[in-house]
Amino acid sequence: MSTTRTTFRTGGRWLLAAAVVFVAGYALVVLVEPGGLATELGVAVPLVAAAVLLVIGTATAAAASPSRPPAVGAVIAAVGCALGVTGLVTASMLAELGGLDVEGLYIPVATVTTALGGAAVAALAAALRGVAGRTGTVLAVLGVVVVLGCLFLDPIVPFVLAGVLGVALARLGASATM
Repeated sequence: MSTTRTTFRTGGRWLLAAAVVFVAGYALVVLVEPGGLATELGVAVPLVAAAVLLVIGTATAAAASPSRPPAVGAVIAAVGCALGVTGLVTASMLAELGGLDVEGLYIPVATVTTALGGAAVAALAAALRGVAGRTGTVLAVLGVVVVLGCLFLDPIVPFVLAGVLGVALARLGASATM
C-alpha cells in the first residue's frame, strides 16, 4: 500500500474518532445535569478532545492531498472550528461555575463554529474528491449546506459529516474479502 493511501486512511481514522468522541461528549451535554467543576470538566474534555482530533484528522488527510489550496483551507477551518468548540465549552463552564453572563455569546460562537466545521469538511472533501469518490462529492455539497444553514444547525453536524468522510477515507484500499 502506498504511503499516500496510508496517510489518507490514517486521516480518515482520526476523523472518525473525532466524530465518535464528539457525539459521546454531546450526549453527556444533553444527559448530564450541570454541577460542580468535576461534572463540567467531564463534559468539556470529550468535546475539546474531539475538536483536537478533527484538526489532526484534517491535517493528516490534507497532507497527502494533491490539491493544496482546498487542503490548506480545510486545515485552517478545522482549527477555527476547534477554537470555537473550546470557546463554547469555556463559556459554558464560566456561566455554570462563575455565574458570568456569557449567554449572549453562545449563539454567535456556535454559528461560527458550525460554519467553520462545515467549511472544513467541504474543503477537505473537495481536496480529496479524486480519492473519496462520490462520497467526497456528496460531503462537499453537504459541507456547503452546513455553512449556508449554520444559523439553524448545531456544531455536532459537521463532526458527523467528518466522521462519514473518515469512514470513506479509512476504507481506501480495503479489500472486500477482509
